[in-house]
Amino acid sequence: TPNYLAPEVLDRRGHAVPSDIWALGCAVYTALTGHAPFEARHRPELYRSIRGARYPLPPQLSPPARALIAHMLDPDPAARP
Repeated sequence: TPNYLAPEVLDRRGHAVPSDIWALGCAVYTALTGHAPFEARHRPELYRSIRGARYPLPPQLSPPARALIAHMLDPDPAARP
């Protein structure tokens, strides 16, 4: 699904373990909130959100969950766990 593509994959810089961590972060976010972190009506808008790692962090998420998601959805692949 395009909603789970990592920024480096969108920019054709390759796919490696950090890209999988990004996709897992998207799945964790979806499991905890009931919707994907990146949603838009049009793909260019979706891709801008992904590249900028712009997603809402609902206040009902625990601080550890918020930290985990933020770490997994870091736009810098080298910064992901």
